Amino acid sequence: MSFLFVGPKGSFEVRWITYALLRDNVQHHVGDEPTPLNDVSAAMGTGRAELSAPAVNAAARAARDALVELPIDQLAVSERTLSVLSFKALPSSTGATVLASEIGGVPFVDPRAVTLRDVFGNLLTNLIEVTDGAVEGELVEVRDV
Repeated sequence: MSFLFVGPKGSFEVRWITYALLRDNVQHHVGDEPTPLNDVSAAMGTGRAELSAPAVNAAARAARDALVELPIDQLAVSERTLSVLSFKALPSSTGATVLASEIGGVPFVDPRAVTLRDVFGNLLTNLIEVTDGAVEGELVEVRDV
């Protein structure tokens, strides 16, 4: 599973797990307040979602500033992400997060990763680049591909 992001200044594709881990870490380290990064999930199953490009840019910059220098032992994962990775039914509470180091890690994360930048830094960089300078009314289309 992957997502294709199409913004005012280009496009890129990213594996679903990379996005899910970014979403989980924003929730765990920055706060439960929803951001446009949460809305990417709306593309799953429906095929696409449209998000405000300036809002995505601001959220990606805030996430980058808060997360990328954290050490890998601070990587968080949600019950929702773990349920998808294990092919199990969603738990009744999908919002809880836990540090991956407390559960023995997360599949698909490079074992050589040193910081959270190594996990989802490229995703944040790409989001910022395809939305850089976006003005109100411009969109990022997210496609489930």
